[in-house]
Amino acid sequence: MKFSLFILKKIIKSKSGRNFFSFIPLISISGIALGVGILILALSVLYGFENTIEEKIIDFTSHITISGFSGKNLPSNKELTDSISTLCQPYINSISPFLSKNAIIKHGKFSEGILIEGISPRKDNSNIKRFLIKGKYFSGDSSRNEIIIGEKLAEKLFLKTGEKITLFTLRNDRPPSFDNPPAIDNFTVIGIYRSGMAEYDDAKAYTTLSTLQEITDLQGFISGYYIKVNNIKAIPLIVFRLQERLGYPYYVRDFHSTHRNIFTWLELQKKPVPLIFGLIILVAAFNIIGALLMNILQKLEMIGILRTLGATKKMIKSVFLVQGVFYSLVGIVLGNLFAYTISLLQLKFKIISLPASVYFISSAPIYIDWKIYLAVSLITFLLVTVTSLIPSNIASKLQPIKALRFE
Repeated sequence: MKFSLFILKKIIKSKSGRNFFSFIPLISISGIALGVGILILALSVLYGFENTIEEKIIDFTSHITISGFSGKNLPSNKELTDSISTLCQPYINSISPFLSKNAIIKHGKFSEGILIEGISPRKDNSNIKRFLIKGKYFSGDSSRNEIIIGEKLAEKLFLKTGEKITLFTLRNDRPPSFDNPPAIDNFTVIGIYRSGMAEYDDAKAYTTLSTLQEITDLQGFISGYYIKVNNIKAIPLIVFRLQERLGYPYYVRDFHSTHRNIFTWLELQKKPVPLIFGLIILVAAFNIIGALLMNILQKLEMIGILRTLGATKKMIKSVFLVQGVFYSLVGIVLGNLFAYTISLLQLKFKIISLPASVYFISSAPIYIDWKIYLAVSLITFLLVTVTSLIPSNIASKLQPIKALRFE
């Protein structure tokens, strides 16, 4: 191995002036670096999408949601809450009742359809407070006619905190009639939040549970419960327990089931990854083979001299094999640095923006995980090293006389 490293050092430091041949290794290393870097970034974005969307969905809803079949309202009582809490033991973290209704919000001459959700500030287990960018959260369960809306919705309606809006919704969940007029009430915007997800920022608003129950004449009723647990792995067991014990009309779902369309879309994004990875490795392999073959042509005289001086086929083979390994290592290191640098820039400056209406979030999320870097680097290194054997075998089989005559 010392012989191989010594010869490799001489090759690298060689100043033969053959710019074409010295340019080939740079192209090969660049190809490997770009391939590795782009693949790491692609995987980081994919897992970043999944983690970010999952985190925000849980922040704004929960791990488990109990609702009524076909949107049926459920009775709200302490006995039921205690029963649900008992069934979730020992994994229960918190349980929060909610009432969710479709509504129309109007400000001046602008109006927009929204989903209005009534929550209990005292029991609320969401992280809405963390996403507030303006204003404040509800002061308590007794807060009256106060509303928190998403940033995009505020922009559509030209709303600021402290301004009044008019909210229209159904009363008693029945179509409007002379005996059952629609619920119409004024609200004060006390806060504006930004989640980065269009599903929430564009069309979801929050008020207190007691307020929404009163204006819709649904006192004593809720849409369901949000449950957060302390062990994600226990979610399937808890869902099974709750559904089996509660039965109809209670409908128990975890966050994957509630937002199946989003997570199915994410799974589809992962399907082409093996194909892309294979193509990148194939390009890297051809780059290495081409670079080493060019180098063999350049170093024919050196190979002839080494063989004449007693170098074995194994020694010659090891020289070019080590050279291929060296190229791949340099390319992999540069690719990792490239991916890490772009990831840090994206995390800090959000340089890659996305249409939230299509991708659910407004900027490309990045998940920096050393396992992704290690897996891509290791697989690339192994495959490129194996492909380096082809030109190395060719170099080892050259006859000294023919090599010297070629020059």
